[in-house]
Amino acid sequence: GPFPHLLLEEEAKKVDEDILQKKSRRIRRKLEEKEVPSSAFARMVGFGGMAAKMAFQSSFGSSKGAADGGGGWMSEAVAETFAEELCRMRGAALKIGQILSLQDSQTLPAPLAKALERVRTEANVMPKWQLEEVMKENFGENWREKFKVFDEEPFAAASIGQVHEAETHEGEKVAVKVQYPGVARGIDADMANVERIIQLGGFLPKGLFLDRIIKTAKEELSLECDYLREAK
Repeated sequence: GPFPHLLLEEEAKKVDEDILQKKSRRIRRKLEEKEVPSSAFARMVGFGGMAAKMAFQSSFGSSKGAADGGGGWMSEAVAETFAEELCRMRGAALKIGQILSLQDSQTLPAPLAKALERVRTEANVMPKWQLEEVMKENFGENWREKFKVFDEEPFAAASIGQVHEAETHEGEKVAVKVQYPGVARGIDADMANVERIIQLGGFLPKGLFLDRIIKTAKEELSLECDYLREAK
């Protein structure tokens, strides 16, 4: 095919793994907190706002100029907004962005390739109140009592969850993976919404197999969201 560097099954698995390996406190930086839109309605509104903002930026142009080799809505400002919103929405939307970011740079419009670099390392994290809600839902009101130490500042964030350092009462140091609320049940809708935005914006050159990227991302996410399976 015209895009021999398209990354699929095995390569896609590496995306979140690479992010989660950055555990050292020496290189830890403050991750930006933003609420995860968790209900179907909130995610629908989020994607609608994302599309509207990008269309507005495209219609009125950008002081940064139009994209090289891009089409449709593409400009540096639009590409930055696309990447920023993927990091905010997380879930399947961010997963697609991460897989796209690993394509050969010559297959993507230059502004998009540059903007998507951030999706591998800059996923937003839940604000403390939302983290508290998720932990209560899974461990009960007194969830903190289950740990001797629990670091509320995550050391890593990926497409479906964030990871915290903790210590059990037995003194064992553990990594606690906290899944973002709503991402598992929203996979199909997220995929459809991101695909629609990409097609409306004309972001990708013909021949980049978006349907295959989406199929791969959906398969990977369905497995990754099953933390019980992973723990076995």
